[in-house]
Amino acid sequence: MNADERDRAHVSRLAEASFWQAHLADHDLESSAAFEAWLVADPAHQAAWDHVQAGWIAVGEQSSSPDLLQLRRDALRRAQRASRSRWATSRQFALVASCVLVLLVAGVGGGAWWRSVFPPSFQTASGERRTITLDDGSRVSLDASSRLEVRYTRQQRKLVLLAGQARFDVAHNPLRPFLVEARGRTVIATGTAFNIDLLGPTELVTLIEGRVVITPSQGATPPLAAFRRPPPTDIVLAPGQQAVFRPASRTTLATVDLKRTGAWEAGMLDFDNERLASVAARINRYTEQPVVVAATAADMRISGVFKTGDTATFVDAVVHYLPVAATDRGSDIVIAADRSKH
Repeated sequence: MNADERDRAHVSRLAEASFWQAHLADHDLESSAAFEAWLVADPAHQAAWDHVQAGWIAVGEQSSSPDLLQLRRDALRRAQRASRSRWATSRQFALVASCVLVLLVAGVGGGAWWRSVFPPSFQTASGERRTITLDDGSRVSLDASSRLEVRYTRQQRKLVLLAGQARFDVAHNPLRPFLVEARGRTVIATGTAFNIDLLGPTELVTLIEGRVVITPSQGATPPLAAFRRPPPTDIVLAPGQQAVFRPASRTTLATVDLKRTGAWEAGMLDFDNERLASVAARINRYTEQPVVVAATAADMRISGVFKTGDTATFVDAVVHYLPVAATDRGSDIVIAADRSKH
């Protein structure tokens, strides 16, 4: 067997191994009789399988995503058509090799390419909380009904909070800034802890420890320069401070109780004289039956500590302490002002 034939045989085995990996993942199988028979038919099959498996594992959570599975299946079909041809030209052989590279996208350098095209994303369901440890050792605690994308590069650590709430505990690295983008603003840190809460149209950024700079995402100052001399449009927080961003309103800064702000991490919600509409928005992250606050009751204020997911106790407390009535409509619970209680 000459070198060209050996190369063709190697690519063919990789294509077969990639087919089995995609087939097993697509059908949620750990193994099958047909796969085991293929594996033992030739010692070279095991080596090809180990090569493909290493790349698949490197992709991590994205390995079973529909987009990646479809990408691999399409590439595999092209590779198999070209490799079956007895008269394949060197150009066709190059096509086979390129297809196998797609199938092994998580190999050396491939994982970074895949992450740049399809950023890893994390999502929590109603009532679910999750802690994620990132590549650099930073940790993200995701609240219920939240969604986050991770877009790390060699130059910077960037994340995008698309919905919900998250706490970020940042591993210190002044040469590789940590950026979290949310609703047209970017929070810049090098090593610190902070919380971002996307509550309806309002965004709350709370600094727990360290230092952060909040800057507009469009035309933002280069991260390290922003730390040395923040421009007038940027906001620098001190520990215990919270920046409140509301549409068509000036940004406000407030000093907050960090224990109350972080109560959600322990499965509790602590409110101090907050608008009923805002309180309900937080309660709704943990329930399949949302609480709808009518305009007649939206600005009423309430204080209290409630367990996440215990909507019934929350509604009972609101009805008991405020001049409102609650109507259970099955799909939701409506709270409105009750004039008879005045």
